[in-house]
Amino acid sequence: MTGDADLEHPRQADEDIAAWLAAQGASAQFVWLPDRGIHGNGHMIMMERNSDRIADLILDWLDQTT
Repeated sequence: MTGDADLEHPRQADEDIAAWLAAQGASAQFVWLPDRGIHGNGHMIMMERNSDRIADLILDWLDQTT
């Protein structure tokens, strides 16, 4: 899960990491928050103003994986 305001974690780098993990057999899924309509997030996603929307994404993902 990567936000568009985290300069240390550009989309392509984190997306490549998720792809590598999946290629190694991990259950990895990359989420670019702007693709979900969520903008302005940096590294501390759960401490930001829209953290409730992030929590909803995580809960939805957990529901899909169980």
